[in-house]
Amino acid sequence: MTTDLPTGALTVANGISILPALKLVPALEPFKAAATDLEAQGERAVIDTDEAYQKGSDFLTLCDQQWRQLEDLRKATKGPVDDYGKFIQGLFLPIQNRFVMVKEGMKARMLSYQKAAEARRLEAERKVRAAQEAAALELAEQEAKGGNTAAADAILEAASAAVPARAPPRKIGGSNTFGRSTHVAETWVGRVVEPMEVLKAIIAGQLPVTLLEWRQVELNQVARSVKVEGTYRGLKIEKVEGLRQR
Repeated sequence: MTTDLPTGALTVANGISILPALKLVPALEPFKAAATDLEAQGERAVIDTDEAYQKGSDFLTLCDQQWRQLEDLRKATKGPVDDYGKFIQGLFLPIQNRFVMVKEGMKARMLSYQKAAEARRLEAERKVRAAQEAAALELAEQEAKGGNTAAADAILEAASAAVPARAPPRKIGGSNTFGRSTHVAETWVGRVVEPMEVLKAIIAGQLPVTLLEWRQVELNQVARSVKVEGTYRGLKIEKVEGLRQR
């Protein structure tokens, strides 16, 4: 599909004409010529007398005048463009923010459900362990009554052994109808709560010197390396969970 354009008109991909900007080219030519002339004068100038010094002062004023005139033209040209850009932003951003807010609301509900489901899973596991421990205790008592104390001790030791830590499931369900999956993501965040302690740790080489700029990305890197919530060398380490799609 082709579109007929007026002779000399140029457009960008979205169809917005840039012809008005091209009209600025002739208006800028006098300023380019003045800049070239002043550059040549500046290269030839020799300040070796009071009169030459005074002419140098005039030269500075001429440079300022040209700069201010060009600046006035720039503002007069760019101002309406900026205002128009703000107007466009005002049309789009409020609607985009509605999508963001309703999305965040849904993510909060989904995360709440995920946490509740995880709590139910852990409670079910706890009940199973309690039942297994009770059964082991009963079996150990029977063995002890039968005089087999070694077997009873072995059963009790096995029942009291620490249960290996299991990572909670990070995803519920598979891909959605758009082919994307939603999962819980952990983010470790660090914030400065005791600046002097942080500085002492930096001087002692216990924290990277890049933390002196207090940049969040550097603070988060330390938080990820620690991965334990609490205060660490003047930094508050926190784990934040949220939903992400991929």
